[in-house]
Amino acid sequence: MVNKIILSKQATQFLRKRPRDDVRRIMTRIERLTENPFQFLEHIEGERGFKLRVGSFRALCDIDKSNQIIRVRLIEKRSRVYDPKRR
Repeated sequence: MVNKIILSKQATQFLRKRPRDDVRRIMTRIERLTENPFQFLEHIEGERGFKLRVGSFRALCDIDKSNQIIRVRLIEKRSRVYDPKRR
């Protein structure tokens, strides 16, 4: 059980630019992480952190188990999220 979800500035800015339906779908999935985060998250190979798949979007997250916090550091389209130049 995780008590808190924190969105980074980059994630918040991305959501502000998206249509309401996309934002609703992404946020619904992110909020479901509080129930059981490892049910939905996959480890990112070669990096620290996890990815959350929401259709054609990806959210890159870090989990702080001791403080029960999930930090969403980046939300982006799948085609752009893994490009290091975009981060």
